Amino acid sequence: MTYEEFAKVLNQAGPKFEKSLKDVSIKSAFRLEADAKLNATTYPKVITGRLRSSIQGRLDQGNILLQAGGPAKGQTVDYAGYVEFGTSRIAPRLFMGRAVDKEQPKLQKELAKLLKIAFKR
Repeated sequence: MTYEEFAKVLNQAGPKFEKSLKDVSIKSAFRLEADAKLNATTYPKVITGRLRSSIQGRLDQGNILLQAGGPAKGQTVDYAGYVEFGTSRIAPRLFMGRAVDKEQPKLQKELAKLLKIAFKR
């Protein structure tokens, strides 16, 4: 299938396809947030809960974003990157990376199903 044919099929699918794609993306962002928060509860162990509170999954201009850090519970969480990726003294915890790894197969299946409906195959 050429790019032009692909674009034509998506254009014919119209607003219903766009809404379905947005719904799938939002659900994925919520699952990512929930899994990352669960991961941040168990490893690393919760002390204040600020890191966990700073985790957000959201949709921004069609992109699914998962982020941690910034303001949470009246304090700035500037250490999220160190906890995620580790330092010379701390092993990486990958609380967000593990959530992404878990979510990828689910999202791929949902997007494949959505494309099959759009292409009626």
